[in-house]
Order: sequence, then C-alpha cells, then structure tokens
Amino acid sequence: ANEEVFSEEVRGYLTDHGLDDVRITRFCAALRTPSATCLRVNVLRTTVLEIAESLRDLCKTELGYIPTLYQHPALPECIILPPKHNPSIECSTSEGGVHISLL
Repeated sequence: ANEEVFSEEVRGYLTDHGLDDVRITRFCAALRTPSATCLRVNVLRTTVLEIAESLRDLCKTELGYIPTLYQHPALPECIILPPKHNPSIECSTSEGGVHISLL
C-alpha cells in the first residue's frame, strides 16, 4: 500500500533517512486519514446546536454511531467532527491555550 502514496524514489529517500517499512506504513496511513471535518453553520437560518443535534441523529441513523462534536475555538459558528476511527482530538492545550468546547 505504500507504493500508492509514494513513488519508488520518495520511498527510497525515506528509507535512506531512517524510516523502516513499519514507519513508512504508518506515515502512509496518516496521510490518507483526515484529521477532522469542520462544518460552518449559517446562523442566520439555524443554530449551531440544532445542526449538531441533526448531525448526531444522521450519523446514528446512517452510520450507526453518535459522534462527539466540538465547537471551533475561534469560529463559534463552526462544528468540528473528528473522524470515526479516531474520535479523540486535542480538546485543550496548556494553560492559556486554545480550548475546544463540547457541543
């Protein structure tokens, strides 16, 4: 599967610089994995909480799970949806840093 992401030249470069097959495989998987989806809500038409509730209901019905949703730290009208396979995202940082609120 590594060949799908990297050409032989790039794969050779990574190997020459200390990455073994296990690390290259993990790196390829990370490149194919979205970190999160950010959805912006038109607050002139609805509320962030209404969309969050609708999104949870849709995921439960269509995908069989209820996602944990977060509010964007700088854009309160945005919802952050972590990918299903990796629902843990950094919810807060050190003292005085960014905090992402649960919706």
